[in-house]
Amino acid sequence: MPQLTFPISADGLCADVRVNLDSTGLASLHASDQPVPPSIEAKGLIDTGTDISVVAPFILQQLGVQVHSQRKTQGIGGQIQIRLFQVTLFILDKAQPQLPWFIVPDLLVMETPSALPVEVLIGMDVIRTCKLLVDGPGQQFTLDF
Repeated sequence: MPQLTFPISADGLCADVRVNLDSTGLASLHASDQPVPPSIEAKGLIDTGTDISVVAPFILQQLGVQVHSQRKTQGIGGQIQIRLFQVTLFILDKAQPQLPWFIVPDLLVMETPSALPVEVLIGMDVIRTCKLLVDGPGQQFTLDF
């Protein structure tokens, strides 16, 4: 089973990520011989308190991702309206790019409703597709996928 291991930082369970169009959008561009946009590098933070992964608006705008749907969700301050987008999420170790990348195609993500210290929150929707091992004494965490 491939795996990626990262140190636990002062910010928490941070991982290197990239975001791109969903698999349908990428395949459509490729099939029509149009250039495929490069994926956008970002700082990701694993957040087991969120059911759905979250991506910063500037990343979605830079990729030109269209709104998939809108919904209401419950936050700390009450109900808020959110926009959902479909993307491909890559989790990798940019210090060791030869290692396998954890790829989640066609991931439905929420646009960040307010400023966060990271660009991507990796939620339980992603964690449920892999194994997450947190080694507190060893100050590292591992994703098996």
